Amino acid sequence: MGIITISRGSYSRGMEIAQKLSEKLGYECISREILLKASEDFNVPEVKIFHAIQDAPSVLDRLKHGKKKYMAFIREAFLEHIQKDNIIYHGFAGHYFTKGLPNILKVRITANLEYRINIVMKRDNVSKEKAREILTKIDEERGKWSTYLYGIDTKSAELYDIVLHIDCLEVNDTADMLFNLAKRSCFQTTPESKRKLKDMLIAAKAMNAAMVHLKPFFDSGDIELKGDFILGTVAGDLHDIGKNIVRMVLTGSGWNVIDLGSDVKPDKFVNTLKEYPNAYVGMSALLTTTMMQMETTTKAIKEVFPETKIFVGGAPLSQDFSDKIGADGYFPDPNKFAKFLTSIS
Repeated sequence: MGIITISRGSYSRGMEIAQKLSEKLGYECISREILLKASEDFNVPEVKIFHAIQDAPSVLDRLKHGKKKYMAFIREAFLEHIQKDNIIYHGFAGHYFTKGLPNILKVRITANLEYRINIVMKRDNVSKEKAREILTKIDEERGKWSTYLYGIDTKSAELYDIVLHIDCLEVNDTADMLFNLAKRSCFQTTPESKRKLKDMLIAAKAMNAAMVHLKPFFDSGDIELKGDFILGTVAGDLHDIGKNIVRMVLTGSGWNVIDLGSDVKPDKFVNTLKEYPNAYVGMSALLTTTMMQMETTTKAIKEVFPETKIFVGGAPLSQDFSDKIGADGYFPDPNKFAKFLTSIS
């Protein structure tokens, strides 16, 4: 019993591999069904849901947080569907939606550009130059999409348990490899992973319930973009409900929140700051065993960006702890923190 997400580059035969693997394992294979469920559950036209995961964000979208809103809908539909286990999901964002969730087999299927060009030429009956143009545009759009929503490059191998180049592999061979990997004990569902998955679904539902009330402000444009805020739960800590509440409040207050997820290592914060050098940084920890990672991360950030303001939050923390590690403030209340950020911006 388990859950598998397959991230597939365009024209890399990922769908065929997912379907073949589902036959071997006896798992349900899903993709577009999640978009349909999100469309039905939240009464949003499917075309809007589709474009939320297909197109790069426009300037207007950044101001109204449109894609993030629709992605939150898709995430809830996805997390609710995989509660029943024995699922293979192939498509956009599966590895993002399950980040921090243990026992998930995360797969990336890719292929060299020339291999993909040949597939496009045959499938669409176009020239080599036109095929290259099509693929270049798709890759650029997806790169902008993932960077904007999650601050992550989908091509990064660290996101996955295994990356397979399909150029010299047949679909059946690839499915056989993944079948054997999926049977390993580390990719089997456990009581702990089930509890974590339920927690993630509860957090997603809470986020969307709040987004319904915030929707009129987003649509009217009354909330102006105030700046960038990088947010993450520190390395070793998989708890993210508190972090997600902070993200919701800051987003509603007009901040572009770059959510790095949970179990975020110091270099991830630093590298994201290189992309958003004027951003504030927020770190969360729920465990006394992981809160000391905040000191390590704070030092790593301050060494490269000494002027960056860093704020911390979490049940075991205090202002004294914030002062001790060199952070710039401790805020247990997300609403008061949002007001404070506005006052210093």
